[in-house]
Amino acid sequence: MTETDVCSKCDQVKSTEDFCLDRKRGYKQPCKECRNEINREWKKRNRHLQQAYKRKHVDKVRHGGNRDLVMKRQGNACLHCGLTRDQHRIKYGRDFALVHLDGEGRNSKKPNIGKNNLIGLCLDCEGAITKASHLSGTPIKGMV
Repeated sequence: MTETDVCSKCDQVKSTEDFCLDRKRGYKQPCKECRNEINREWKKRNRHLQQAYKRKHVDKVRHGGNRDLVMKRQGNACLHCGLTRDQHRIKYGRDFALVHLDGEGRNSKKPNIGKNNLIGLCLDCEGAITKASHLSGTPIKGMV
């Protein structure tokens, strides 16, 4: 005979297999369906927290956590045109692009993520400079 438990959210009697196992307290009270619903609601309410975590994680992996240091060094403005960080967020809905001066970015075998190798550019300048660099074959360091 299978064991049963009552879901604290939907008040239905369900098999213990329908509950998530909690190593400390045994079985959790909400069933798996209700737990998934609770998680979806939490994610909708806290989307900004998820996005902030993702931005921080991506910055740490791709740039060694140097984004804020680089932007502070530049006065929180695009190095090429001078657009401020706040204006950029309003215009594009995201932060500046960080560009590797020596071209050794995330697709390199050995990325150079030192803060002296990174510059912050707005999306317009980043696109124009990166395209010109690829067409001419010169590193971005010589173009900025």
